[in-house]
Amino acid sequence: MRLKNLLIAGLLIVCTACANYKTLEPKPEITAREADYTAVLDKDKNFKVKDGKKYKMEFPALPQDNTYLVIQHNRRQGIDSYLTRQFDDDGNMLRMEDVAQDFPDREVYQLDRTVPTFFWVVDHVDEEVELDIDYRYMPIWRYRIETRSATLNETLQSNTVDRTDYNALGVNLTAEAMSVSANLSDVRSRIDNLQAVQGELLEIEAIFPAGIRNSTDKAYLSYQTLSNDLKKEIAFQQQYETLLDVLDKEKQSRGNTRMFATAIPDFLNFFEQRSAYPQGAVTEVQRVVSGRLGEIAPYFEDVLRNKNDINPIDLPADQVDDLYRASGRVNDRSFNDVANFIDQFNRDVASLNSAKASMKAIEDEIRSSGSWPSNSFYAGINRRISQVENSLPRRVSYGRYSNYTCARKLGDEINRVRRSASSSRTRYSRAADVVSQINSYRTANDYPAIRRLLKNNSDLGFLITQYKELDRESLRQQGAEINRLLESGDWASAESKISSLYRDRDFLDYAAISREKDSQVKQYEEKLVQSIEQASKDRISAFIDANQGNFNNVDALYANEAFDPVHTLSFSSGGPNVVDNFNKRIRDYLNGFKHDEFPKTSIEKIYGMFTANPRDQGVEKARGIVEHGKQYKGDNRRIKNLVAETNPLIAKWITKPKNYRKMYALPVNKRQGKANEYVFRINLRIPSDAKFPVYDVNIKLPREVADKAGNQQWYTKMTMNGKILKNEGRFTITAPTKANNYECQITPLQVKKTGNNILEVRFNHDAFKVLEVSVMAQRPIMKRN
Repeated sequence: MRLKNLLIAGLLIVCTACANYKTLEPKPEITAREADYTAVLDKDKNFKVKDGKKYKMEFPALPQDNTYLVIQHNRRQGIDSYLTRQFDDDGNMLRMEDVAQDFPDREVYQLDRTVPTFFWVVDHVDEEVELDIDYRYMPIWRYRIETRSATLNETLQSNTVDRTDYNALGVNLTAEAMSVSANLSDVRSRIDNLQAVQGELLEIEAIFPAGIRNSTDKAYLSYQTLSNDLKKEIAFQQQYETLLDVLDKEKQSRGNTRMFATAIPDFLNFFEQRSAYPQGAVTEVQRVVSGRLGEIAPYFEDVLRNKNDINPIDLPADQVDDLYRASGRVNDRSFNDVANFIDQFNRDVASLNSAKASMKAIEDEIRSSGSWPSNSFYAGINRRISQVENSLPRRVSYGRYSNYTCARKLGDEINRVRRSASSSRTRYSRAADVVSQINSYRTANDYPAIRRLLKNNSDLGFLITQYKELDRESLRQQGAEINRLLESGDWASAESKISSLYRDRDFLDYAAISREKDSQVKQYEEKLVQSIEQASKDRISAFIDANQGNFNNVDALYANEAFDPVHTLSFSSGGPNVVDNFNKRIRDYLNGFKHDEFPKTSIEKIYGMFTANPRDQGVEKARGIVEHGKQYKGDNRRIKNLVAETNPLIAKWITKPKNYRKMYALPVNKRQGKANEYVFRINLRIPSDAKFPVYDVNIKLPREVADKAGNQQWYTKMTMNGKILKNEGRFTITAPTKANNYECQITPLQVKKTGNNILEVRFNHDAFKVLEVSVMAQRPIMKRN
C-alpha cells in the first residue's frame, strides 16, 4: 500500500513538472529528410497557441552534417520561439543560433548529430493565434545558393568591365589619349568585388556533397553558371589590368629612367602573354616601350660611373636585351657596349668570389683537418691552389670602362687574390716539407726535434694549430718513459726524468700546457715516492724473512743495504723540505725494522734454537743474540731478558733466598783456544732486615769444570762489586767435589742492603761451549767445628 502511494505521488510530481510546456504533436508527423517546405498541421488544421501559454515541438535530427532546419511562420514577431538541443521544463534552455539574417518570417538553424532530437520552443505568445508553419530540412549549400544567387549575380553584372577602350587601343585609340590610370583603378576595384563573390562561392563549394559535380540539380547548375561567368570576367579583367599596368608604368616613368628600368620585368611579362591580347594593344605597347629604350645605356653608364665597390652589377642588362627584341627594336651600339661590360664585370666578380670561397674552404679545411697531417696533405692543398690561380681572369681589361672606379678596384682585387694564392702555395710547399720531417721524427718518438722544427718555422702559424696535440703528446711520451723506469726499478733515472719534466719549458704553448704538466709532475712524484717506499718495504721484508735467526756475522747483517731506502730522493717540485720529509719518513720506517722488528724476531728465533740445544753452536747463538740485542731499541722487556740471559757480562738477579737460579756461563774470548775464559755474573738483590746482610752463595758447577778442582783452583778470579775475593781468614771458598755434588760455597759474603751486589766469576776451560751453572744464596748456616 505504501509503495502504491509513493508511485502515485511520483506521477503527480511528473505531471506537474510537465505542465509548464504543452507539447505540440503534428499530424502527420515531422519527417527528417531533405524535401520542399512542408506544413506543420494538427491533422488538417493549424495549431492554435494562446496568450500566456508555453509550447514545445520535437524535430528529429538528420543523420548528416552541413544541414539547416528552416522554419517559416506568419507571426514570428508575435511569438518568442527558438530551437534547443536539450529541453528543460523550467525554461533553463540554451538557445541555438538563428542564422536567418534578413528573413523576419523565417528561423534557420544548423543541425548536427550531437542529439537525436531538437526542440522548437515557444516561450511567449502575444495573443491567441493560429500557427501557419512550414518546415524544411535542406543542405546548407543549397540554402545559400537559393538565398544568395540573385545578389551575387547582381554583383557580377554591376562589376562587368566595358570592353570599348580595350578593343580600340592601337586601332583608333592611343595610349596617350586613353585614361590609363582611371581605367586601372576602376578595374582593380571591380576585381576586388568579383573576387569577394568568388570567395563566397568557394565557401559553398567546400561543403558540396560527394557526387554533386555531375548532377543536374537546379541549384547546383545555377551555381555552375554563376561560377563560370565569374571566372571568365575575372580572367579578362586581370588580363586587362596587366595591359593597363604596363601602360601606366610607362607613363608614370617618363622623365625617370630608373623607374622605367624597374618596370622592365613587367613589360617582359606582358610580351610573354602577347598572344592573349588584340594585336592593336600589343603594337601600342611596343611603340611606347621601344621609344624609351634609348635612355637605358646612358642611365646604366651613369650608375656604373658612380659605383665604387666590386659587388656584382645589379642592372637588368639581360632583360633590356630581351626587351629590345620583344619591342621589335634593334639594340643600340651604346647599349651593347655597356651590356658587354656588365656581363664581363659580373663574370669576373663571380670568378673572384669563387676563388675567394675556394681559398677560404682550403683554410677552413686546414683548420679542421685535425692534427698530424699525412705527407700528402699539403701536396693536395697546393694542387687545389693552382686550380684557384688558373680560375682567375688572366688579363683584366674593360675597354673604355677600365677607368671606372669599380673596374679598377676589381682588377686590383683580382691581382691581390692571385698574389695571395701564390704566397699561400709557397708557404704550403714549405709546410709539406716540414710535415714530412715531422712524421719522420714522430716515428722515432723524437718530440723535442719536432718542437724545434716547428719553432724554426713559426711563421707557418697554421702548422702550430695542426700540431696543438704535440705538447700533450710530449707529456705522454715523457710520462711513458718515467713509468717504464719506475716499473723497471730505475729510481734514480725516473727521478731525473721527473725533474727534467718539471723544468721543461720547451713547449709550443707552455701557458696552455703548464697546468697539466705540473699536475702530471706531482702524480709522477707521488708514484715515485710510493714505488720507492713499496720497494724498500718489499726488500726489507724479504731480507728479514731470509735472515731472521741468522746468528753469524750479525754486524754485517745490520750493515746490509736492505736497511736503507732503495733510493734517496734529491728532488721534489715541492722543494727541499718535501724531499727531507720523505727521506726521513722512509728511513724512520726502515729503522723500525732495523732496531725493532728484525732484532726482536731474530732474538726470539735464535733463543728458541739456543735453548732447544745449547751444545749445537750455543756460543755462536748466544753471541748472535747479544749482537742482535745491541741493535734492539724496542721496549719489549721479554726480548731484553732473552738478551740478558745469553750475555755473560750481564748480571743475573737473585731476589729470593734458597732458590737456585740456572744461568749460562759463556766463553768471552773471541776464538776457541786451549784454555777459554768463561764468565758469569750474579746480582744479589735479596730483601733483608739486617743492617749488613750476609749470605752464603752456593754455585753448582758442571762436572767437567769441577773435576779439576781437586788438583787446582777451578776459577781464575772472583770479585764482589769489583773487589777480589780471597779464600782466607773467616772467608772461605770451598772447592766443588763429588762429595758436595760439585758445589762451590762462598761464605760469609757480606752485601749492601740496597743497590747492586755484583758477584763475578771467571774461570778457564779447554772446551768452547755453553756451560750451565746454578746459583743459590741463603743466610749463613751455623756450622759446628
